[in-house]
Amino acid sequence: MPVSLRQASCLPALVVEEQSFFERRVMTTPDLHWDDRYSVAVQLIDEQHQKLFADLNTLIHLLNTRVELSEVESVVDDLIDYVGYHFSTEEKLLAKHPHYAAHRLRHQEFTEKVRSFDRQLLLDKPEQTAISLFIFLGEWLQNHIQTEDRLYFDYLHRHKLLPTAE
Repeated sequence: MPVSLRQASCLPALVVEEQSFFERRVMTTPDLHWDDRYSVAVQLIDEQHQKLFADLNTLIHLLNTRVELSEVESVVDDLIDYVGYHFSTEEKLLAKHPHYAAHRLRHQEFTEKVRSFDRQLLLDKPEQTAISLFIFLGEWLQNHIQTEDRLYFDYLHRHKLLPTAE
């Protein structure tokens, strides 16, 4: 069944209102752009963060067009896989940080929340779930990078705990 944010008429009135709120929010959301304020000054991690931003933009473009639900699920599944790869890479670098375990726990909580959204896509409100997922991912990614990742990597830079490029 094609998914379109413009097809909310079959939903109950309360859900239509919620859908309209999400629809306006997503439809007016500009592309997410990575810039230097997200940099952790580690090229590999910055490149991975840039890819995550690009993947979120792909998701928003799908949500704003008429596509098969399977296309949205495919992008979400790819995103989940890439986030796992990214977290693994990042955690290897952060392992020397004294609060590494707390950061790793945040990654685990994030992964479980995204998997929960992924399971919800298969239920009765896939459009609303996909939009909520995009909003959650966008806000989390931006806030997590700008606050937690930057703090952790700044510490590692200051204490010279990152591997040096050869």
